[in-house]
Amino acid sequence: MKKSTIYILSAALIIFIGLFILHPLSGNILTSSYESKEPIGTISKMMMKLGKPDTVQPTNLQHIEHIIINGSGKGQRGFIEIRQGDENQIWKAKTPYLATLSSKIEGNTIIINETNDSYFNLHLSLASPSIKSITLNNTSFYCDVIAQGESQVTMPQINVGKNGTLNIRTGTDRQQMLLSKLKIEAKEESIVKLENLKIQDLNATLTNARMDLSPNLIADSVNINLQGLSHVIRPRDSKNISVFNLTGETAYYDARYPKK
Repeated sequence: MKKSTIYILSAALIIFIGLFILHPLSGNILTSSYESKEPIGTISKMMMKLGKPDTVQPTNLQHIEHIIINGSGKGQRGFIEIRQGDENQIWKAKTPYLATLSSKIEGNTIIINETNDSYFNLHLSLASPSIKSITLNNTSFYCDVIAQGESQVTMPQINVGKNGTLNIRTGTDRQQMLLSKLKIEAKEESIVKLENLKIQDLNATLTNARMDLSPNLIADSVNINLQGLSHVIRPRDSKNISVFNLTGETAYYDARYPKK
């Protein structure tokens, strides 16, 4: 047997052991999806039978108006799914069960500290517009927005703090989501990306921050106020944005996006 064949077989064996044996034994059971909790592979099925059912319950957000999520910094990745539901609540998922959410409540604000995990997965269910803002600090987030049927989604104001990145998009394998209004504030070297969304009115304030508008973003009205060294990256001749207005300190933008 050639040495190259031996190397390939050894690498395949190592990958198999890592994915289907060591990964489940570490407590992370592989499932087809969080909702179905259907285990993938023999080891995951065995670990599922030995595991305990969910004992952690979602955190109820009754009387909560503001959500603050603090990360640990460089290299950390967070995922947050925002969907319509029967009540306002948030939970942390660790396949296939719920995980304990490190949080505290101060008045009408819940503060969630995700500083121990390099990756975390949060789910936010919204039944009413009583949640007024979500603030994301010190980490990189992917935000999937999911609606029920053809209905629109009313989003809280999104604030992105220093050195944060946020990618807001329609949930995977779904048609473009229609947002009636979206208000964003981004600060201090943060980056916000919007893709695969339909927005009636987008209003944003950038302070030394950047916003990327993807070619597949459709919007009736986009109004962005620039402060400091802020920039907007967008397709120059896009017909998907009906009205595009920039206000504030636009010198930095104009220097990098000269008019024809």
